[in-house]
Amino acid sequence: MLAAGARPTLTLVGHSAGSVYVNHLLHEVAQGRRQGYRAWPDDVRFRVAFLAPACTYAHFSATLEQADDLIEDLRVFTMTDEAEQADRLAGAVYPRSLLYLVSGVLERDDTGESNVQPVLWLARHRRPDLTDEQIVLPPTHEGAPVGRRAGARSHSAFDEDPLVLESLNSMIVRT
Repeated sequence: MLAAGARPTLTLVGHSAGSVYVNHLLHEVAQGRRQGYRAWPDDVRFRVAFLAPACTYAHFSATLEQADDLIEDLRVFTMTDEAEQADRLAGAVYPRSLLYLVSGVLERDDTGESNVQPVLWLARHRRPDLTDEQIVLPPTHEGAPVGRRAGARSHSAFDEDPLVLESLNSMIVRT
């Protein structure tokens, strides 16, 4: 389609570990474009939406180094730190959210050792260079603009929350 001149609107949505796959796709498109094995028109960009992303800052930063010019719009739906702490993954066994578990227990450093790794948009790791335009923190206020609304209060609720789905739809159908 692209070779024939079509210019579709491409929106990538990654929930949790799906953000890792979106990063890999963007990196591959950028690398293939740069090395000439994947034709990619200069005027085709992606809209990217992450729902409670579980990728690390290091992984996302590496993607941006390669593919920042491919991203037209980036929107991240995530939770406040208070909501992350209240989202009990396994009750008393692990009394925090899945992203806390990923960041504090499952991620590894360069030597393969367990090490706390800043997870993308986990509120306690939020970098100051991220803009409020990129982040949607539920519950949003009643007058929040279309495309920037969310009500999810747990990690698993983002992909079924009516306000998040409405926001994603607005990203996909806008021209």
